[in-house]
Amino acid sequence: MIFSRSYKYSLTILAIFLLSSCYPWHSSSLNDVTSAEKKLQDAKQAGKLDSAVIHNAINAYQFFVAYFPYDTLAPGFLIKEGELYQMDGDYRKAISTLNSVKKLYPKSQHVPDAVFLMATVYEQNIKNQDSADTLYATLLFAYSDSKAAQQTHS
Repeated sequence: MIFSRSYKYSLTILAIFLLSSCYPWHSSSLNDVTSAEKKLQDAKQAGKLDSAVIHNAINAYQFFVAYFPYDTLAPGFLIKEGELYQMDGDYRKAISTLNSVKKLYPKSQHVPDAVFLMATVYEQNIKNQDSADTLYATLLFAYSDSKAAQQTHS
């Protein structure tokens, strides 16, 4: 099928319009994350960190990652979400969220941090040393040059 020049031009204009219309939504979602992080920080400093503040931030991260999964910020937001689940005592969700970094973004620079944090949750919170040791070994073998791997030696 041969497309006319004006048809291709119209499709290009439509694509640009659709992509540019997503930008405010992206910006709004990013503002929601920033606001939630500020509330977390303020609550920590005031000694009033509670589950509602934590889940507000978790929801902001989840929304951003769900709607912008290809954004470079997504893997880092998943790590922050996992840390918040750990902080809130939901260790299974922490592991699941951190593991999704490894599965969804296998080439991300954040994978070693996610593996390290999973090992930490297994070791310190779930008290499953075998799983922690397996993850530490994975970290040392697969990501030996990472800062996270260097932390396992200390």
